[in-house]
Amino acid sequence: MANLSTLLRLILLILALAAPLALSGCGALVASTDIKGGRHNLNEAVTVTTEEQLLLALVQTRFVHNPGFLDISAINTQLKWSAGLSGSYQTNPSVGMVGPSLGYSESPTITYTPLQGPEFVRRMMMPVGTEIIGMLIETGWSSEVVLRLAVQRINDLPNGFDGSIASLKTIPRYEEFIRMAKVFDRLVARGDLVLTMVPNHHFPITSWDFKNPDNFKSGTVIKNTWESTDNPLLLNVRRSARKKGSATERDIEELVDLLGFPLENLKPRNVLNPNFDSVYVQNLIRPGYKGDVWIQTRSLQETLYALSWAVQVPPEAEENGEVHVITGTDGQRFDWNEMYKDLLTIHWSPSKPEETAIAIPYQGNWYYVAKNDVASKQTFVLLAQMTKMLSGLSSGNAPTLTLPVQ
Repeated sequence: MANLSTLLRLILLILALAAPLALSGCGALVASTDIKGGRHNLNEAVTVTTEEQLLLALVQTRFVHNPGFLDISAINTQLKWSAGLSGSYQTNPSVGMVGPSLGYSESPTITYTPLQGPEFVRRMMMPVGTEIIGMLIETGWSSEVVLRLAVQRINDLPNGFDGSIASLKTIPRYEEFIRMAKVFDRLVARGDLVLTMVPNHHFPITSWDFKNPDNFKSGTVIKNTWESTDNPLLLNVRRSARKKGSATERDIEELVDLLGFPLENLKPRNVLNPNFDSVYVQNLIRPGYKGDVWIQTRSLQETLYALSWAVQVPPEAEENGEVHVITGTDGQRFDWNEMYKDLLTIHWSPSKPEETAIAIPYQGNWYYVAKNDVASKQTFVLLAQMTKMLSGLSSGNAPTLTLPVQ
């Protein structure tokens, strides 16, 4: 019995010495697997909640409420480990058992920062630069979607809103703009139409002095400040594609007819690429050269307001005066789905819907983008990217809120 006891103690000693090594290897494996899973879960949660926040902003704007934004400024996590070794032994018959125990827990903490302050407001109200329009199209986004989101007017074609978006009182005019955007997109997709920037161009502007709060309150402005932030663009048409009776020539004729300038104004202006005929594209807000195409771009705030009309609302919300309603001379309510049906549709439901891409509750109802609505999902992704880029996610000296994740 003594020998058996000695042998058992020796086995337990060996296992005790080997356990930390085993636990170390096992712990590394568990940590690697769990960190991957935790990171993926957090990444998905951040993406989903960012989209939900943007959807909520559109719904709030539709209900004439001021939307708010929270930026996730930090994500921290604490890993806690516990390890041990347990064993048992009995006689008659002699049976022994030793086994390791391992415990693991993760405690993520997320810090939120409200987006506010003069810089954030300025970015929300600043019209999109023409160079941003060109950059988005150049990086592969549908030129039709970019134009319909970020442009208020091109020449005499209004994108649904003739004047101020916030004071809309008449039936929107949009048919010719959408027709122009579709022709434009066909030409870009074939490579027959290219937007390029005119380099090293400066222009005088009048700007508000946001850096000095006292000046801002009193209405002081900085006049005739020279900046180089909104270079004009060249609208270039590939000359080799303009064959008589070709699809390109027909589309070009339709495009210039809609934009209202003579076809002869397409001239070899791009000295860096003599294979194109071009016209100048100017920003209506910040003019420079004399152009044939004048673009009035939207601010991010105007874009959100314009797209908020794609939010379908319960009939009682219109009847109770909770939202704006636009009617024609015949007294009939304007159906916004006609304007946005192939761009963005946000449905409503009295109960939590199934098969959604994005869904949020608001004032007792649910608002969502359908899972099989590819056009709306594409528009939403572009809108989310524009929001990140144009808002700057600048929170200034806003307070932060740190919350543990359950």
